[in-house]
Amino acid sequence: MAEHAEQAEHATGGARSVVITGASRGLGLASAAHLHRQGWHVLAAMRSPDVGLARLREATGAAPDDPRLSAVRLDLDDPASIIGCARAVEKALGSPDAIVHNAAYMSVGCVEEMPASIWQQLFSTNLLGPVRLTQELLPVMRAAGRGRIVVISSAAGVRGMPTISAYSASKGALERWAEALAEEVAPSASASPSSSRARSTHPWTRPSPTPTWRGRTASITPGSNVPASAS
Repeated sequence: MAEHAEQAEHATGGARSVVITGASRGLGLASAAHLHRQGWHVLAAMRSPDVGLARLREATGAAPDDPRLSAVRLDLDDPASIIGCARAVEKALGSPDAIVHNAAYMSVGCVEEMPASIWQQLFSTNLLGPVRLTQELLPVMRAAGRGRIVVISSAAGVRGMPTISAYSASKGALERWAEALAEEVAPSASASPSSSRARSTHPWTRPSPTPTWRGRTASITPGSNVPASAS
């Protein structure tokens, strides 16, 4: 583990590092490109890393040999893929400075039309995937004594919305998990709530402000809590 950390620091030149899931398009792609431009080492985790990395290079202008932009395959529905991704993260970054759980899946349909298989897939991708990846990476972050875990939620996770009941339920569960996680890793018995107003850029519409909501961001470094994100 220590050897991985030393190799990672050498490879990134000491730059802050972030793992972003679902970074091949939409908010994940925009976030990855923005952080790369800010000097972060971005490790994009996605189902099709070759395709996604090409998009990120186009968005950032990064050269193919840019050490601050890399990708790894991640299928949040596959526990083996999650474990493999975590080991690749440790090898490349040691302990990441931040994890952004952005990847999500949504299906539209009325309650009576939504089969159980869709519910299972939504909860597997939107809830169990982030939980499993965090379980794999949290120990190295605790050992390093630093790190932030950011969860991209949704207005549908705050209030149930018609035709996306399964998605709403999965995002609501994700928020409750994130709140519990924040309490567990907080340097004191309780973490201070924070609110934020975010702007999301979607490929199919113009930028629009997202709702403000109260939440907690899991932070391992004392005093380094950052606003919770919404989408």
